[in-house]
Order: sequence, then C-alpha cells, then structure tokens
Amino acid sequence: MKRLLHDIRHRADMSPQRHLYTHVGSNGLSTSPPSFLARTVPWFLQLAFFFTAFGFLAFRVAEFRIAPVIDAGIIRYTSYNIAGDFEQPSVYRGRPTNQTEAAWNKLFMGKTSTCSDTHMIRLQIYQKEYEEEFGYPASQFESQDTAVTSTHIDHCLETLRLNLMCTADVTPVLIVADDTAPLGRYVDFNTMHKCRNFWDIRAWVDQNKVMD
Repeated sequence: MKRLLHDIRHRADMSPQRHLYTHVGSNGLSTSPPSFLARTVPWFLQLAFFFTAFGFLAFRVAEFRIAPVIDAGIIRYTSYNIAGDFEQPSVYRGRPTNQTEAAWNKLFMGKTSTCSDTHMIRLQIYQKEYEEEFGYPASQFESQDTAVTSTHIDHCLETLRLNLMCTADVTPVLIVADDTAPLGRYVDFNTMHKCRNFWDIRAWVDQNKVMD
C-alpha cells in the first residue's frame, strides 16, 4: 500500500511540470514541443550558409586584389597578326644596339618583370656582341662569377615557363604542307592572336608605381 501511495504522489508532483512543456495545437489537441535537434538544425544551416557565402566573397575579393590592374578596369583585348617568322625584322631582335636596348627598356615594368627576364637571357646570348658594341659588359653580368650568372639565367627561364603556363595561349599554330620544305611542311608562325593590350597595362603601371 505504501508503495502505491508513493507512486500516486510522485505522478501528481510531475503533472504540473509536464503541463509546462505541453502545447495545444489549433485542433485543440495537446502536442509535444519540438525536440532540441529540430530547434537547432535550422540555426546551424543558416550559419553554414552565411559562412560559405562570406568565404566565397572573401576569396573573390582576395583574388582580384592580387592584381590591382584588374580592379582598375583598364584591361582590353586586341586581335592582331603576330609576325613570328625566322629572321623577321624586329626592333627587339638581333645584336644589341642603342635602338634595341631602348626598345627593350621601354617594356620593363617595375624592378622585375617577364620582359626583363627575357632581356637578361637575350643579353646572355649576345654577351660578346654587347661588349663589342658598347665596349663594356652588360650590367647584369658585371662582377659575377659563372655560378651566380647561371643561377640568374636558370631563374629567368623558370619565370618564363611559369608565365607561359599561367597565360596559356591557346591560339592554334598552322602546319602548312610544302613539298619544297625540308620536311615536306613548315610551321606558319604568322598567326592571329587575341592579346591583352600591353601598352594600356604599361601606362597604368607607370602612373601607379610607387618607385622607379
């Protein structure tokens, strides 16, 4: 009997607590409140969506800030035929002269660039001709031993490789069948390319540089 009375008293004590956590639906029936999981999942989903969207925007901002010239909106594309034949006359080709050096120097942007790396390799090739023309070695090779020069040249070549792979020019190269050619065909290096307008970029860099 005592056991029965104890159970009745315990159930009576628990009834008010149960009433606090009972909801009445529109149909008048008592319903249980949403579980903890049901209440928290929507919040977690919203937080996940927020952080995903914020991370994407942050990545996009960081991506564009890598190259301020892109944000400047001055990038334009120009299509033109590149004259790339062997022995094609060009102010950038041939043994060093005042004219060729002036032309190359106009291409440089900042302290380092792909153009300056290309020019350094060019001067290595024409080192003897440079000294014959100007009477002194190119500044890139003054007071440097062979190991240091080789390191610089190797670095320049690697920079050129990385730049070529980064830009990845996809212009097709035409192979022309020609019975008079040594191999019965030749490569037509005079091809139409769609390129960024280099001189617009060069002008923007010159106007926004922080040091000469």
